[in-house]
Amino acid sequence: MSIEQLLAYAREPSLHEIVRYWDKARGSQRFPAWHDIDPVELAPHLPILWAWRWDEAQQTFIGRLAGEAILDALGPGFRGARIEDFLTGERGLIVKSRYLRIIREPAAMCNQGDVFALSGRTGVGERVVLPLAEDGEHPDGVFGGTVYRLPGRLRERITSGDLHTVEFFPL
Repeated sequence: MSIEQLLAYAREPSLHEIVRYWDKARGSQRFPAWHDIDPVELAPHLPILWAWRWDEAQQTFIGRLAGEAILDALGPGFRGARIEDFLTGERGLIVKSRYLRIIREPAAMCNQGDVFALSGRTGVGERVVLPLAEDGEHPDGVFGGTVYRLPGRLRERITSGDLHTVEFFPL
């Protein structure tokens, strides 16, 4: 099962808890909806959580949720903003294409190494991204968590020589 592969790949314990919560929240559906996500159950992880919803008419992702640690990296004004407001040019296109792959394939994603590099505020860490679907079947948003340490801090969890890896896990 791809969730098990994702859990085997991801290193951060807090991201494991987020993935397990997402898996539980979907219940008998293929994917959980935004309303299936209970912030109370995720309280210890709220600072590292974020979510984008896909707006088909605008062909972009719209900010839905960003915890304190995410806002520290990206800046204020996340909720209701377009992804292009935070990630511009080629950098924005890369992230947008990754998130589109998650909702269209569908898949989960984990990247390790330099995180927030595409926003211009690099830290070292790990991110998981999972699809959300209001109807439980057709993804229309992404939900995830990002753990990072600012440059110069110990890179204790990143052990490979590759400073950035991105892996997708078909669902």
